[in-house]
Amino acid sequence: AAATAPAVARELFFLFAADEPFTTDSVIPLFTDPTTMVGTWKAYLYGARINDRMLQNGMFTALLSMWERLSDLDDEALIQRFLSLAASIATSAGISAAERRELCFASVIAQGGVHAPRFAEEVAQELSSGAEDGETAWVTWLRAHLEDRLNGVPRDPDAAELAAWANVIPLLGARIP
Repeated sequence: AAATAPAVARELFFLFAADEPFTTDSVIPLFTDPTTMVGTWKAYLYGARINDRMLQNGMFTALLSMWERLSDLDDEALIQRFLSLAASIATSAGISAAERRELCFASVIAQGGVHAPRFAEEVAQELSSGAEDGETAWVTWLRAHLEDRLNGVPRDPDAAELAAWANVIPLLGARIP
């Protein structure tokens, strides 16, 4: 029932470790179902933990689908947690280059790009925390993403987004030049 979905979603990481097939078939779909999606994400984001297998088994798709509903969370702290989770996945998850590009584009396109500057800030925060080396990020995905953004792909960046991306420059080590 929709009323129990948030309680189950809050324990997603544990449930996935305990019973991957059940969680993949019965719990992860709650994160994309229009009737349970927002409540499920609200509960999950309070202690969000994720791994690459969860992403492969549907959570990546769920994450992408939630971008357009972020404002439905009605809580700036939860939106911040979502953006932090997305930045963590962008910087350190074992997703493909195409998936990483899709995730970064979702941050730029969703809801008219209103979350793009905050996503960039969260990426900078992830890189400064040592989650991933800035030089490695630059080589593997960040350079391509920033080139896309500077070239207006998938839409022209605004000044706030560009200013937020400028915060990653000191974190690029030998790649700064």
